[in-house]
Amino acid sequence: MVEKRISGRKVHFLKEISTILCPIDFSDASETALQAAVELAETMNSEVCLLHAVSRLDPVPTPSVALTPPILDQLPLFMEQMKTNAAAAMEDLEKRRVAGRVPVRHKVVIGSPADSIVRISAETEAYLI
Repeated sequence: MVEKRISGRKVHFLKEISTILCPIDFSDASETALQAAVELAETMNSEVCLLHAVSRLDPVPTPSVALTPPILDQLPLFMEQMKTNAAAAMEDLEKRRVAGRVPVRHKVVIGSPADSIVRISAETEAYLI
């Protein structure tokens, strides 16, 4: 059992928490969650792993839209550009909200946000989300 002091109170954890996973969707709520994650990470000497999941685009068109092969061929490039844009936005968010207070790593993945959170929490051994 690990004992830490948080806001002057003793808190007991079953395990040392070395990584806190903080999913980011760039909303005000996720920025507030990031602030809380950073404060916890400072107290617990942990790193924060920022995660953004870019949802896959559904290539199956609605009846009123016909996606032609040239457009379908561009979907992978479009998804990669979305990942690149998200990575840049996460760098900016880190500079504005973390500013070197704790170690941070970034992950931008393509997939379902919920599935990505579960998968990345296991990969990074993040016991706190």
